[in-house]
Amino acid sequence: MVVDDDREAELEEGRMPLLDHLIELRNRLMWSIG
Repeated sequence: MVVDDDREAELEEGRMPLLDHLIELRNRLMWSIG
C-alpha cells in the first residue's frame, strides 16, 4: 500500500521529531500524574 510506504519513509526521515514527540508525551504524562 502506498500510504504505508509513505509513512515508513516519513518515520525514517524524521526519527528526531518522533523522539521529540515521545519526550513531549512523557512530559505530559508526568504532569498529569504528579
